[in-house]
Amino acid sequence: MNMETFFKNHFDTKEISDDKMKKFAEVHLQRLAANNGGGAFTTMITDTTTTYTGYYGSMTDEDTKFAIQQGLTVAMNNVVETFKNAVSQKEGIVKGNFGKDSPEYQEFFPLGITEYRTATLANIEMLMERFADAANTHVAVVGLPFVTEFQGYLTSFRAAREAQLFKIGEVGKLADVPTHVLRYWESEFPDIRPKRANSKQRLYRRKDVELILQVKTLLHKQGYTIAGARKFLKSGQEINEPAQDINQDSSQFSKNLAMIKQELKKLQELLVDRKE
Repeated sequence: MNMETFFKNHFDTKEISDDKMKKFAEVHLQRLAANNGGGAFTTMITDTTTTYTGYYGSMTDEDTKFAIQQGLTVAMNNVVETFKNAVSQKEGIVKGNFGKDSPEYQEFFPLGITEYRTATLANIEMLMERFADAANTHVAVVGLPFVTEFQGYLTSFRAAREAQLFKIGEVGKLADVPTHVLRYWESEFPDIRPKRANSKQRLYRRKDVELILQVKTLLHKQGYTIAGARKFLKSGQEINEPAQDINQDSSQFSKNLAMIKQELKKLQELLVDRKE
């Protein structure tokens, strides 16, 4: 048997062009993503994508990009479910070692096991980090494999989350904002720029989601107008928006009323077009 066959670089041949290698890489990434339910290939997907981008530039095949993102989304959701199940299983170990009324148990479960079972994407990372930190603090009691397991959940979740894209319905749930409002904000805040898959479906990056959460805070909690929020986001400085003078002249009032009508008309048009 010729052992060189096992160590030969089969891609090092003039018969495989850059275009063929590019297509092979894209198919390879699609297959990895399709089978990444448990997150086993997340690191490989990330490394291959980085190498691909370094050699060929930004990926232009929308199907490949969408497949990768969907695979990472599934992987992230599976990590979350696996983490929740693991916490439920390990709660007995924590209770057995420290006692349910102990300060150590409270480090792991300050609000009880239910907090983990009902966790959402909005707070799951904080819970993972808290549990991993508590495990690391008490490694001498719970053991290194226990610590490694929960550090692994946190690492896998962050890797998949950083690279993932969200559908508009998922963003709506995460931000607790109706999808038609998200479409309206997209028209008013130019930095909210979701990608589009071949199906024309909006796909939001993590930075889009973070910006949407910031917009929601500015509008709903801090009382900014849309124009004021835009200025704030552009300058990074607080914008003073004095209340309208009730005695302003009728001309100014008419202008304000026309502007409100225009914004309502724009919102109505967006509401009509509810298709993804």
